[in-house]
Amino acid sequence: MKRIPVIYDVDTGLDDSMALFVGVNDPRFNVLAITATYGNCRIEYAISNTLNATKLLNRTDIPVAAGAAHGWKMPKHPAPYIHGEKGIGTYVYPYQNKDNLVKMPAWDLIAEKCLESEEKVTIFVLGPCTNVANAIIKYPEIKERIDRIIFMGGGLREGAAGQCASVNVYHDPEAFRYLVRCGVEFHMCTSQQMTDHVSISPRQAERLFTV
Repeated sequence: MKRIPVIYDVDTGLDDSMALFVGVNDPRFNVLAITATYGNCRIEYAISNTLNATKLLNRTDIPVAAGAAHGWKMPKHPAPYIHGEKGIGTYVYPYQNKDNLVKMPAWDLIAEKCLESEEKVTIFVLGPCTNVANAIIKYPEIKERIDRIIFMGGGLREGAAGQCASVNVYHDPEAFRYLVRCGVEFHMCTSQQMTDHVSISPRQAERLFTV
């Protein structure tokens, strides 16, 4: 099976943990990198949750980088009332993995992997758009190496930031606007489409994936 080269950009709380549990070992995907950003929780928790998820999934071969701590103009608005203070409710990982943490910022890792890949890369943006927008602004040549951007956002339901803004747009509307207009094929999927049909918690994943 020919695998699709992908990069995950995540603000790893409960929903993005679910995405990693389901997608990282999907045989259809060749995961080149995972980058973390603020959003559901502060960046220090998002990067920790991301690193620990890769260890749980036995995928510490995937490089992980930390990115933006806030939007271009908006201040931080974490959601502890939904995701808990540290992003994954009351669950506590039994380790603090840093084996696959790289020192470069997220936007540099995104650019490096896009330019290295022999095939065009699909980028899943499951949090605010800041990291990927920063990457394209700093390295405009990567636009030719990105097949498409798939963004989780645009739905209205409990937990949305307001009547006219979903959370991942609200955190950085300027970066979102930039990605929509930058010339890369852009697919926007509501959070309902991406999460309502799958449910797996970190605790369930620990039972499933730990040998």
